[in-house]
Amino acid sequence: MTVSDLLDIAQSVGKQLDDAVTDSSRLEALEKELAEATAQRDRLAARLHKERTGCLSELSGQLRSRLALLGIPHARIEFSISEKPLYGPLGNTHLEILFSANKDVPPRELSRIASGGEMSRLMLCIKSVIARHSGLSTIIFDEVDMGVSGKIADCMGNMIHELSDCMQVLAITHLPQVAAKGNAHFLVKKEMVREVTETRLLPLQGEDRVRELARMLSGSSITPAAVQNAKDLLNYTS
Repeated sequence: MTVSDLLDIAQSVGKQLDDAVTDSSRLEALEKELAEATAQRDRLAARLHKERTGCLSELSGQLRSRLALLGIPHARIEFSISEKPLYGPLGNTHLEILFSANKDVPPRELSRIASGGEMSRLMLCIKSVIARHSGLSTIIFDEVDMGVSGKIADCMGNMIHELSDCMQVLAITHLPQVAAKGNAHFLVKKEMVREVTETRLLPLQGEDRVRELARMLSGSSITPAAVQNAKDLLNYTS
């Protein structure tokens, strides 16, 4: 081995040592950065959890008052909130909703106790409260009125319509009481075109609105009574 070879080896070893020192310094910098980011995350998560906890009492009251309008005057809504050791995209808060529709029944976990109609009404109430503070320009309800009918459907239609004061509301429904609250109506139809299912959106005007609402009221055979009922719901004059 020549002197030149030894010098090359010394240079190579020296470079490896320099890289090791540099990597160690970089690792220390990254660990410090991680520790700072973790501390900031913990502070923000604690603040978010505190603010969430602070608004739940008011939210519960607003939901109860809206549920009373939808035929559940004795509704009880409680929130069980706690902090988890693990973090997710929404922080480290764990929230459980406890619900009861009857005065003599203690609140239990929502999915275990609420009927389909109760769930629909509660979902509408939650969305109506949140939507007013979300800054949304448009909200879409896809059969949020499932499991209800009659007077309650009419009340749900009013609640959905009230939201149109502050945003655009699109409501997909099979209930004439809800559909009649709309300022504009469209008929959604599915058709087979060359063995392919196509969905068509047809605007309804004038008598077409009346006939479609009458069909929703009476089925495939539209009766004069259904037509008059549809006109009454729409406040329609020909």
